[in-house]
Amino acid sequence: MRLIDVYSAKALAAYFTHAHSNDRPYLGLTLFPRKKKMGLDLKWIKGYKGLPVPLNPSAFDTKSKGRGKLKMQDVSTQMPYFKEHVMVDEEDEQEILRVTEAGDPYAQQVLDHIYTKADDLIISADVVAERMIWMLLAAENGKPGIDITADGASYQYDYDESGEYKAEHFVELTGTDMWSDHENCDPIADAQMVIDKALAKGVILKAMVISPKTMSNLVKSKKIASYILAQNSTANIYMNKARVKEVFKNELNIEIIVYEKLFKDYDGKDKAYYPDTMATFLPEGALGNLWYGTSPIERKALGSKDANVSQVNTGVNIMVTQEHDPENTKTVVDEIVLPSFECMDSVYLLKHSA
Repeated sequence: MRLIDVYSAKALAAYFTHAHSNDRPYLGLTLFPRKKKMGLDLKWIKGYKGLPVPLNPSAFDTKSKGRGKLKMQDVSTQMPYFKEHVMVDEEDEQEILRVTEAGDPYAQQVLDHIYTKADDLIISADVVAERMIWMLLAAENGKPGIDITADGASYQYDYDESGEYKAEHFVELTGTDMWSDHENCDPIADAQMVIDKALAKGVILKAMVISPKTMSNLVKSKKIASYILAQNSTANIYMNKARVKEVFKNELNIEIIVYEKLFKDYDGKDKAYYPDTMATFLPEGALGNLWYGTSPIERKALGSKDANVSQVNTGVNIMVTQEHDPENTKTVVDEIVLPSFECMDSVYLLKHSA
């Protein structure tokens, strides 16, 4: 069996799609649907709809009165580029040559080994996107923005240059109000404050995203326990996550979403997408879009019918090339990606712990 017969960009794309067809999707990617555009320039409009305003009364046979412009902001920027490769080296190719028949059980082991290398790169492309989304949705300083630096490349995007978002959509608790103070904190009242703040702008919040550690703090909260006890005839209750979720739903009509997923950062350390200090309040529906631009690999495919290139997830590109001396097969995965945040003004942030 020859590697060239079983290993191509198209085959890798099919392998990835099949292997992950039943995977639980990243939470952030469900809130920012994928979209594609040509090039790498991104322009979007950040608007604030707010409360409805009645039409002005008017006398007959008079000119209509003009309404002021809708409060919105044009945002234009260039999307960042990400690229990495893996090699199928001479030793791997020798293992392929040992397989004489496609039905040989050893064949699947060898193929899984070399396919997994490339599969990891494709997954990493989604890690970039998910990480960006939570930098926007859980900014600990109250200013949504993206900051990614590694291997000499650095990308920074400030989604709140004026500071207006932080002033109107960010609340920070201090002292005994912090949710780490289980004796004194009142998370139900804090959440109600955020909900009321949003309602004053015509925004109805439906969900609160937190980390597992934050959920643990809520379970230990004495005041949440007292809310639950007030609704029960028994003298004692066993506090757990389900009871906490139930009281938030019953009292505030807010669904608690505990986001547990982790990734490995560029320094090799495990890291959570969602910080332990924050609670993010969300409305229903999509919050923006995840935009993919035209990457160098995609341009190569557009310019050559014979290019060994394929695409998955709207804008993640795979290219397989041959290198000689030593004899290696190189797999490159790239993407140009950046979220737009059209519904930014409908998202509220609460920093509940230091």
